[in-house]
Amino acid sequence: MTGGAATFTAVLLAGPLLVPRLIRIIGAPLGRTGRLATRNAVRDPRRTAVTTASLLVGVTLATAVLTGMTTWRSALDDHIARDHPIDVALTSSAAPLPADLLTQVRRTPGVAHAIPVHGTVGHVTGLNTPIPLLAAPAAAQVARDGGTFAQVRPGTIKLDSEAFGRDFPLRPGDQITATIGDRHTRLRVTLGTGWGPAALIAPETLAALTKAPAPHAIWIRATPDADPAHLATDLHDLAAPADATIENGLRVWESLNQ
Repeated sequence: MTGGAATFTAVLLAGPLLVPRLIRIIGAPLGRTGRLATRNAVRDPRRTAVTTASLLVGVTLATAVLTGMTTWRSALDDHIARDHPIDVALTSSAAPLPADLLTQVRRTPGVAHAIPVHGTVGHVTGLNTPIPLLAAPAAAQVARDGGTFAQVRPGTIKLDSEAFGRDFPLRPGDQITATIGDRHTRLRVTLGTGWGPAALIAPETLAALTKAPAPHAIWIRATPDADPAHLATDLHDLAAPADATIENGLRVWESLNQ
């Protein structure tokens, strides 16, 4: 910014001296037409300098506005990606998802990529109903934040606070117990948003809680031209027989982009 401001000021102040000389240099190789245009341009150096300054101001203003808009858009995209990393998530809180559901989802128009997320269903202190406990080491394949949200350390559990409603009782740092059958472990709570009513745990934690993880979620990355409403409708028709819920982060992206 300092360099740009200095150059801008220098061109304005030195325009009457610089611009005619630059015009002569540029016009010399252009033949008779170039020489005629050069003589016309340098006949009144001050007028030519003022015209150049006006163009400089206009181009600088347009560049500043476009750069500012692009910077703001990029920052907004990063912010949305942190809060809504998954375009669409199908989550089953009961039985594992059918084996053929993933194939059907991948064939759905508007789906660029989909991955199964394995886990198990267990009880978590503070929640009245069992929830899926998922480990997602392959989240980077579909997540808009590169999978950072799913990188959970051993000894911690990450919950989607928005998916459980306003009366969500847990807070960051709370110590809870996750129980599956006769196995249980103490975990520290961290919070996030964007993947639905499920908990994220480290693969090591999942291995300690169950020897037979199963697909309890499908995470989807949509194509750039996907229609959020149509895609949600198509996926809902597929998810309904499996009693799976849908978290549609793509609609949030569309709304904030508008």
